[in-house]
Amino acid sequence: MRLGSYRELPVGRFENASDLGPTLHKTQYDDWWNYIPRSQEAMRFIRHNGEVIEPMEFFTDLSTVPAMFRIGRLLQPDSLPAVALIHDWVVRLNNCGGGLHDFSESILIQQEALKTWMESNRRDRSLMVFYLSRVALNTRRSRRGWCFQFERCPPTLEEIVTARRSL
Repeated sequence: MRLGSYRELPVGRFENASDLGPTLHKTQYDDWWNYIPRSQEAMRFIRHNGEVIEPMEFFTDLSTVPAMFRIGRLLQPDSLPAVALIHDWVVRLNNCGGGLHDFSESILIQQEALKTWMESNRRDRSLMVFYLSRVALNTRRSRRGWCFQFERCPPTLEEIVTARRSL
């Protein structure tokens, strides 16, 4: 499937994504969290085609938003945690050699998750954020992050931070 307009993109479904605060634990590094899913009610995203994406425990920055672009509520790194967790999990799986998607599909998954969230949470709907995230995900730095392979998995937070600095 190609990336189309907001209107053309299908909608999936989130489960157990309304209160992720207790599952996100700040780390010693600014803007990094350890996501620990609830054992009984794990957050998951069911794509329009039935594919289920359910992140396990991992470290995440909840979307890489450069400080100079952090304007407005929806452009903060932790503003849309469910969407960020889905995308970061797909990327981390790829970084560890267990990915099921290619780079283009990872962007499509993020866009589908973002539209799904925005359609379910109208106060979070912003076409500007939708299209800005697409632009950001299509950068050379994003592709380098996608292609990075960790030597051991799961990687430590220090290994992740070091890898990101090298991009």
